[in-house]
Amino acid sequence: METDIRPTAELASDAYTREYLDLLDSSGTDEADRRNAWRFAEQSGVYWQGHPSYIGFLPRLYSTEMRKRFASAAEMAYNIVTKVMDHFVGDPEYRNEFCFDPRVVELIMLPRSYSEPLPLARIDFFYDERNDTVRFCEFNADASSGMEESFVAREAIRSCAACQAFEKAHKVSDDFDMLYEGWVRTFLDIYREAKETRETIRDKVEEHMAIAVCFDSPDPEFVELERYRKLFEAAGMPCSIFDVRELAYEDGRLVGHKALSGEGNVTITCVWRYCIMVDLLEHWDEVGSFLDAIRNAAAVMIGSFATHLVHDKQLFAVLRSPATNAFLTEQERAFVKASVPFTAFLDDASLDLEAIKKNPSAWIIKPTDWYSSINVHAGADYDESSWAELVDRCVEASYASRAQGSIHDANAGSPFILQEFCTPYRTPAIPLYGREEDYTSPPKMYGNLLGAYMFAGHFAGMLSRLGPNPIITEAHGGTTTPTLWVAG
Repeated sequence: METDIRPTAELASDAYTREYLDLLDSSGTDEADRRNAWRFAEQSGVYWQGHPSYIGFLPRLYSTEMRKRFASAAEMAYNIVTKVMDHFVGDPEYRNEFCFDPRVVELIMLPRSYSEPLPLARIDFFYDERNDTVRFCEFNADASSGMEESFVAREAIRSCAACQAFEKAHKVSDDFDMLYEGWVRTFLDIYREAKETRETIRDKVEEHMAIAVCFDSPDPEFVELERYRKLFEAAGMPCSIFDVRELAYEDGRLVGHKALSGEGNVTITCVWRYCIMVDLLEHWDEVGSFLDAIRNAAAVMIGSFATHLVHDKQLFAVLRSPATNAFLTEQERAFVKASVPFTAFLDDASLDLEAIKKNPSAWIIKPTDWYSSINVHAGADYDESSWAELVDRCVEASYASRAQGSIHDANAGSPFILQEFCTPYRTPAIPLYGREEDYTSPPKMYGNLLGAYMFAGHFAGMLSRLGPNPIITEAHGGTTTPTLWVAG
């Protein structure tokens, strides 16, 4: 194995990675272990576009003190965005800071029957270990995923010789028990609170939970949701997975007839809304029955539609606005300034578009509301001419979106934001894509993107993605890599 890219021992994570790479060198089973790891990924059932989800063979190794650092940053972000949620609902003037379809505003304003504003979130950020800086990338809410990909990556390396030797030399932990069982506990605690504040089950119907999804094709997240479904059942809550378009509002009840998994023909008393707002808008004519049931409080939905304020990427522009700064503390304002990259609507008249066109590597363009990096464009991937053309197209799409008052079209209907590009911190990686060369190739330097899972405002675990390109997703060659915490 080549050693020219090994980190120095200046940082704890670097020292652990250096030690782990030495163990791989001396194991004598590195190639065989990589093959076994990929074989495990193939058998896991977690697939993306017809192939096993890409995994990293070299784990990210952080100290337990670093875990506290990540938790602190994520919890500060949670405190700030929940303030934004409160002000949106309570202040009509503040709502003007956002650009939303009127249908979205109506749904956001629906009341909830429990106190927790943001039950589930994954706060994605870039962390530069050299200078201890956090720069946020995006926030995800009710459909926060990636746990199963992380679990597969962790289990894939568990039996390899280097991993076992490292765990013998150090006290190592991961967060999977907390991630899976922790969300089940959090959800059920919130549901119990809701039951105490309203007549959830007026007719003493048997409780049944729905995980409401919107999958037009097989989705890798289904394996993850099936694991959760079984855990809810084990915790005493009957649970089924339903396509949101198939849910019905009948005789004052939310009813699921045909389940994707679990039991059908049931009255649903609580919902984990895994389908996000863009799914509902895209299929608006097919989800009316479900929305009517929620409007009429036929079931407890966790989380509320207000969590869309966190999921929508225009939040980043609003976070830096004077209207938001007005209700943040001095510490929170400093945190936003340091950790939220400059963000503006692409059709903002104050932007110097000509200067932006001349410096593509400094910027990234994102639709305010979509997922899976659809229509996300990093300027570093473009030459100046093609970048200028892209900027013009996206500006025109933003104008069109505002004119029609709708954000339901991924290609033309979503306003775009322009965001300062954050160069990911790069560390050694051993990516597994299922290619023959993966099993013997030396480590590569990949950029890091971290995602902190939050359950009701409390840090629950980490998603680590590494990739060779400016956009770190599976569509761009990104891998999901195990995150391990090492006690000092």
